[in-house]
Amino acid sequence: MTWREDLETMRLQNIALTHHKTILGYTQNSTRAAIAEMRGSKGPMSDVMHQRADECEQALNALLDFHNS
Repeated sequence: MTWREDLETMRLQNIALTHHKTILGYTQNSTRAAIAEMRGSKGPMSDVMHQRADECEQALNALLDFHNS
């Protein structure tokens, strides 16, 4: 591989990483919004919704921990 090919490969990897972080950020924001909505639920199913919110938050945190390790 020439240095130009190496440089192009690194440039493409950087673009891919940037897009990955952007997508993860959008996913995290929308998931946190859904969790907040579930936590704010009232009525006969509120206990179930609050439990699902806790489960979603645990799953999101596990995903972020895995991604950041």
